[in-house]
Amino acid sequence: MDQRYLDNGSIIEVAIEPKSPADQSTLLAALQALSTDVPSLRYSFDAESGQIVLGGQSEQQIDQAVRWIIQTSGAGLRIGAPQVAYRERLTRAAEISQTYSTLIGGRGEFASVRILFEP
Repeated sequence: MDQRYLDNGSIIEVAIEPKSPADQSTLLAALQALSTDVPSLRYSFDAESGQIVLGGQSEQQIDQAVRWIIQTSGAGLRIGAPQVAYRERLTRAAEISQTYSTLIGGRGEFASVRILFEP
């Protein structure tokens, strides 16, 4: 699959998904033809979300591109906002210490655990 990355200062981005797996190849062919004809339109495949993201300079340009893709390819499309992967990260170190003890038959068993998390 030819991927055009959103590296040209795209302002508006939408996620485009085919309604059926059979429409995937026609959608990709239409996107490739469209991005070749209109250099300010770019598309990419987001591996984390599995979405195809179409980017352009204005909402009107995106709307026209979507209409053109539907007319030329005949593919059923779902269009929406791109999903964003949410990730957390540590900002400071944290330490947890815990001692576990149990009595089995009059004899005690103990375990001490210390975990240190650092960014």
